Amino acid sequence: VESSTLSALGSGTNDRPIIIRPAPGAEGQVDWHPRQRHRGNLNIEGVSNIVFEGLKMHGYSSTVKTRNSSHIVFRGNEIYDGYRACLGIRERSHHMLIEGNLIHHCGVGSNGQTKEQSGDNGEGIYIGLSGADVHLNGTVSHITIRYNEIYATTDEGINVKNEAHTLVENNYVHDIVTSDPGAINFNPGGNHSGTGTQMIARGTFPVPADIVEVVSPY
Repeated sequence: VESSTLSALGSGTNDRPIIIRPAPGAEGQVDWHPRQRHRGNLNIEGVSNIVFEGLKMHGYSSTVKTRNSSHIVFRGNEIYDGYRACLGIRERSHHMLIEGNLIHHCGVGSNGQTKEQSGDNGEGIYIGLSGADVHLNGTVSHITIRYNEIYATTDEGINVKNEAHTLVENNYVHDIVTSDPGAINFNPGGNHSGTGTQMIARGTFPVPADIVEVVSPY
């Protein structure tokens, strides 16, 4: 499938979500062609109640990116080979479940470049915004990230920018190729707006010491 922006598909409902998965015996692959470095592979905008399950997603820039969407599930997918973050949950996105995915080679492609060599950030999962869009931080909320394996990223495996009600649990984050601290980063202050309330990480290996101070009840 050659994909760009997913909005025309429409939305499901709470009791009847749209489920996108491979047909029995098939390999479902979402690929951007031709690959463009600064364009997302799959942009999910203005939709709700959709489940992405058992797919292979790869492409340049952010491989998968959500905006203005809610009640989206990413389960059991392989998401890889993004120039930048492999999975980005962006402005006005809420109630997202990211569960049981294999996420790798983000910001590095398949050639094992470091961040300094590629010139791009490359988080496995990036929650929130920075730069010119930082004022929209706080519009992303209720994100659950669990049972994922994340490796070979040039920035944090999981990077949360001040978003409320974020739960990170029981993930395996390893072999991160970055000069930045932490395989997992919660940023409750600095140059990012929002309160950073109710963010918690638990049962994730490795557990980085730099997030312990921002853990609060979920």
